[in-house]
Amino acid sequence: MTFARSLRAGARILKWPALALLPLMASAAFACSTVVLGLPERPIVAYSFDFDATGAGFMIVNPKDAARRSIMENRPAQWPVRHASVTFNQIGPGMPAAGMNAAGLVVTLMWNDEAAYGGDTDAPVVNELEFIQRLLDTAGSVDEALASLRDVRIEGTVPIHYLLADRSGAVAAITPAPGGLQVHTGEEMPHPALTNTSYAVLIDKIRAFEGFGGDRAIHTAEGSQDPGSLDRFAVAASAARHAGPAPTPETAFGVLDDVANSETRWQIVFDPAAQRIAFRIAGEEAVHHVDMAGLDVGCTGRPLSIDLSNLAGRNVSDALAPLDPATAGPIAAKVLGSFTGAAAFPPDVASGLIEGLLASARCNP
Repeated sequence: MTFARSLRAGARILKWPALALLPLMASAAFACSTVVLGLPERPIVAYSFDFDATGAGFMIVNPKDAARRSIMENRPAQWPVRHASVTFNQIGPGMPAAGMNAAGLVVTLMWNDEAAYGGDTDAPVVNELEFIQRLLDTAGSVDEALASLRDVRIEGTVPIHYLLADRSGAVAAITPAPGGLQVHTGEEMPHPALTNTSYAVLIDKIRAFEGFGGDRAIHTAEGSQDPGSLDRFAVAASAARHAGPAPTPETAFGVLDDVANSETRWQIVFDPAAQRIAFRIAGEEAVHHVDMAGLDVGCTGRPLSIDLSNLAGRNVSDALAPLDPATAGPIAAKVLGSFTGAAAFPPDVASGLIEGLLASARCNP
């Protein structure tokens, strides 16, 4: 089973095989890379979202003091939202690719063909993107996030794995596996980076590279138009080793340029200690900034958001507005239309999807 066959949007049921879109995402390619610089004193998380189809999407401010329910059909998980967060989403609210919460926890995703969903069949269920939102909503640190893994089961179809980091310098990699979630953290995670290969394989293969015991040259994006997963991991691990104790966002963007490829859409730098996010969109020189401390994170029913394809010359914080299904629907439709076999989905279906996702979160009375 993938997602629910219907989403509740208020009292209305969406008569659509809801979010059967994620199997369609498997027809499009993700690359993606994450590296944590400045450990342990001043962690900065650099994330490259790479997707061959489109860079359409949203930045969303997810409020605190809400209750969220999974849109999965059987045994949907429910949880309180303890922490506000800012996330970057392709499809709509509650379905992020990456984000940071007000406590300083960062979660990102990367494609991994070896990921396979399994584990406790009796646990409440979330899908693979809701899993990110749940961690950001409920956990204030990597340790808290890892302690909560037993409380939920991921039922997914898109093979992805996750990197977690927090303001204390803790880092973890989580990979879905048939027996449950495999975790690398602490001494089991000597290189604070992740690309599109299982972490155990990455730390074994990196021994072939210069500086890590071998003689294979490390090629950046400048030297290789589309560096593969292992090359990007070597670049990231080397950058983490040499970044120094106080890396800047400019340093992080330089590393992201070194792992960039033809599918890079968003480059995002998370600063957990400063509660600041810097990001830029492929094809644009402007770097946009979001100061989480200055955002309105009160729960009002519709989260604040901004269209990532319409940022030119705009102050992001000033341009945030409550997410409107009428305007957000076409953005989601563009993403859906980029997947093989999904182009026939009309915009009104995408708007209904947005309404259903909005209905999955309720403000506490």
